Amino acid sequence: EIKVVARRMGPMIVNQEVSVPSEERCKEEVRTLHATIERGVEDGEVITFERASEQSPGVIPGDVVVTLATAEHAVFARHGHHLSMKLTISLRQALLGFSRTIRHLDGH
Repeated sequence: EIKVVARRMGPMIVNQEVSVPSEERCKEEVRTLHATIERGVEDGEVITFERASEQSPGVIPGDVVVTLATAEHAVFARHGHHLSMKLTISLRQALLGFSRTIRHLDGH
C-alpha cells in the first residue's frame, strides 16, 4: 500500500509517497499453470490465464498472457493448415513415377 505523508524539510512541508505494510493478507503460493495446445495452432496464438498473476492488497490480480511461437521443423514446413516438405527427385522418377515412404509427424 502507498500512503502520502507530510514531512518537514527545513522551512517547507513536502508530501511524499511511502510504502506501508498492508494489514490485508494475500496468498503467496507457487502455482503451476497448465494449457492444452491443440494441433494446428498458429504462430502468435495467445493463451490467457485470467487473474493468475501476483496479488497485492486492494488490487485485482492481473492476467498471465502466453504468446505461442512455432519452431521450425527439420523436414516439414507449415503453410496455413498445410504441411509441405522439399523432396529432391531425379528426372527418371519424375517421368516414370516412383514410390517413397514418408514418416509423418505423428509417427505413422
